[in-house]
Amino acid sequence: MALIIGTVTDNKPHRHYAIQLTIALEGDFFVNGNKVDTGFHLQPVLQSHQISATDDVVVLLVNPATSFGDWLTHVTNDLKQCCLVIASLVKSGVKTKESANKILLAVEQFTEQYIERYVATLAPTRQEQRINRALVILEENSQAITPAHDIANRVGLSTSRFLHLFKQHTQITYRRLQLWLKLMASIDKLLTERSITDVAYCYGFSDSAHYSRTFKECFGFSPKVFKTMYIQKN
Repeated sequence: MALIIGTVTDNKPHRHYAIQLTIALEGDFFVNGNKVDTGFHLQPVLQSHQISATDDVVVLLVNPATSFGDWLTHVTNDLKQCCLVIASLVKSGVKTKESANKILLAVEQFTEQYIERYVATLAPTRQEQRINRALVILEENSQAITPAHDIANRVGLSTSRFLHLFKQHTQITYRRLQLWLKLMASIDKLLTERSITDVAYCYGFSDSAHYSRTFKECFGFSPKVFKTMYIQKN
């Protein structure tokens, strides 16, 4: 998961691989120009959306291939209570000036307990262990371009079968997921590195233009604007 806390202005329409759970901390926010009255909004994967919030919100990006992502995809009754607890954890962390990583850890620990029963019953029926192993390998090698046939061999599948199962269980193509993992892995370096070009090359993008274009498609901000927002917030 990834956690973003703050106001969201000048956000362009975008779409990404993650499930996005947006929760109001103070005031109202808007999705695609419509006011959110429930205090939270769950955005499915790969659907175009635009967030606007002049007061602080928490944006939680969740990998849909994880157990929590699976729970968010199929939950019906408990989402409101889950969001209330997450909002409380984030507010508490912000108030005591905890780091974003520490707040995210608290959220992760909560969600692990919250979906324990679900994971033990429903989730395993939708798991594909070979694809889960492939996802772990990809995340461990996020700075490299890993050909599909290499991963397929490591998990005991033909390339064509692997690509079919991969899209079936992750809702995205192998190539698009690699780009997403690289973007997510690059954010810490982006916030500390002066050169966006160096960040792009470090994570296997062809150049800064390719990195910036992909970043904006997924987050609605350019890397430069994202860095500026972070500096202003801190």
